[in-house]
Amino acid sequence: MKITFFKILPIFLLMTGTSTLSYSSEPIPVDDTLTTKNISRNVDYIEDTGKKLTIDNIAGNKSLKWVQNTKRGINFGYSKSQFWLRFTVDNNTKKNQSWLLEADFPLIDLIELFVPDGRGHFRIRKTGYTLPFNSRDMKYINYIFKMNQKPGKITFFMRIDSLNSINFNLNMLSYDSFLDELNNYLPVYWLFFGLMIVMALYNLFIFASTREREHIYFASFVVLYALFEFNFKGFASQYLWPNATWWPSRANPFLVNLFILVIDLFIIKFIGLRERYPKFFWRLLPVIITLPVLFAVLSLFIDLQMSLFILYVSIIGDMVLLLAIAIYMGFFQRPPSRQARIAMFAFFIFVIMVPIVILTMLGMLPSNFFTRWALQLGASIAVVLLSIGIADKINFMKNIIQIAERKYRHLVESTNDIIFTLDENNLILTINGAVKNHLGYDTEEVIHTNFLDLIQESWSKNYNIAQLIALEYISDLKNNKKGSVQFRTTVKDKYSHEPKELSVSLEYTGDKDTGYAILGKASRIVDDALTQFLVTEQYEYDLNNYFSNADLMSQRLSRNLYRFATPSTISSVRVAIREAIINAIEHGNLGLTFEEKTKSQLDGTYFDLIKERQFDSLFKKKKVTIEYSLNEERAVYKISDEGAGFDYFTMMNFDPENNDDVILPHGRGLILIQHAFDIVKFNKKGNQIILVKHFKRTKKRHI
Repeated sequence: MKITFFKILPIFLLMTGTSTLSYSSEPIPVDDTLTTKNISRNVDYIEDTGKKLTIDNIAGNKSLKWVQNTKRGINFGYSKSQFWLRFTVDNNTKKNQSWLLEADFPLIDLIELFVPDGRGHFRIRKTGYTLPFNSRDMKYINYIFKMNQKPGKITFFMRIDSLNSINFNLNMLSYDSFLDELNNYLPVYWLFFGLMIVMALYNLFIFASTREREHIYFASFVVLYALFEFNFKGFASQYLWPNATWWPSRANPFLVNLFILVIDLFIIKFIGLRERYPKFFWRLLPVIITLPVLFAVLSLFIDLQMSLFILYVSIIGDMVLLLAIAIYMGFFQRPPSRQARIAMFAFFIFVIMVPIVILTMLGMLPSNFFTRWALQLGASIAVVLLSIGIADKINFMKNIIQIAERKYRHLVESTNDIIFTLDENNLILTINGAVKNHLGYDTEEVIHTNFLDLIQESWSKNYNIAQLIALEYISDLKNNKKGSVQFRTTVKDKYSHEPKELSVSLEYTGDKDTGYAILGKASRIVDDALTQFLVTEQYEYDLNNYFSNADLMSQRLSRNLYRFATPSTISSVRVAIREAIINAIEHGNLGLTFEEKTKSQLDGTYFDLIKERQFDSLFKKKKVTIEYSLNEERAVYKISDEGAGFDYFTMMNFDPENNDDVILPHGRGLILIQHAFDIVKFNKKGNQIILVKHFKRTKKRHI
């Protein structure tokens, strides 16, 4: 005979608490006064370790050593043996008595009731977990046989064969008492399952709003635990899988292992283990994921009792681990974690209740109302405490966010820089009060204004290349969906006809939850402190055909002029350099004619035309070469392109006072260049321009 841990301990306890008799226990009277009676102490039993005994071996065999059960319930724990029960019912009335025989534990694999037929034979009635639900006499979670007994004594035999725990009360009850039982117990069950459903839906709703994973973990934990209880109490066999015979027994260890997985994920997220101890978290995470999943899969294939033994060890080990982590983080780390303390108290309740249930299933504790409802009681308290903890964490985080928002609001409103946000259409959503100091506008005046509409050239209100450059920066930012850009631009001033030059920084968020697409900052230009030590410098650049780079290059080529010229002069020089580079790109490298540019600007396709030429293999490899030198007397810029050149003489004689010329939306760049520099000189081909700015005033001349 093979002796196992699951069998020897409960049998030892049963042997120490029972007496060995060769005669039957006292008959159980039944009459019209029957309500509900636990007859477990009126039962004799025999263990059949070899599963060889039959009803013919049992009935009338006086040589068998029957053991009287003296406990309140039938509790053999886990065993591979079969158990035969014997009890006698005495109908001491003169009429037939109808009553019900109940085994009140829904996880028994097979129960066979042998009823004498009065002719020396027995009728066999079967029920159990391994039979379809519809085969039961009473469609109920527990196993109930309908009995109709004639007057006199009848000895009944029952055979129990189950790999699950054999742990039940054997009850006799009337039909009215059964209805009372339904009315008393079912509301408690539905209240418990209703609480689980409410908690799961509540956390799913919060997850949909916040996308915080701890809520989906908690909802999964509640759903899996409720599903386990639904199966454990027999409701799943009635409502979910009434025809299943193999799965109901396997479902419990499978579901509990998945339950362990999600509760572990929830707890370490809830108490902030990853944030506090990232190295330990990443070492622990594979363990708490791999083991429950592995055990869940194994539970479907290995011996049921072995899978249950592994499950119990896993539960105890997991509770000890989580409780130790919660205690340490709640009381010993600095600062202590409020969530860890709440988790510790919740698990303390659960830790008390789970061993009670396990010991009851093993047959080491008596089966009674408390031991049977300990798991539900502990789970309900734990779920409520953890839900309170989640609500407390939400409030705590809300307070932190409110404090951060107040600090952010104070920071934004007190800074001298203009802070603003844009939507996907470049409309200003928010802007701080610094816009009043820099540009003279109240915040209400610029809200919902297109950011590009605030950008204005210093020399023309019609031809706004600065807007095109800013649009190119923003388009690249949106296309990349990340990163940031910085550029200088000139912005409208409410009380001055001259725009103000500002340094602009834009950052693409890519987060729809922020409510904006771009976060921006605009600030005044700060001179380079090292410029005062500059004596001379000289550079040469090869530039591609992007307007944004033309703008950056103009900033670089003018940044060190602050020692030698006034800010207004430097601004004019910078804009003129940018115009010269853009001319080299447009009319030189990209081969854009004056007429093509005029037409594209009039029909709104100018920017698309530029993009098309920039990617055209005929033009995209061409470069703009810039040679630059600076000393205390003058700045010299030589800008060359690889184009065919143009008729600069005609353009140099452009007359802004001529109405026919003024109607054109472009062509004023050379006039700006002429006004900004003392010497403006083209080569014969027209694809190179030399610009000279003297810091000692000389007469302007044009060649």
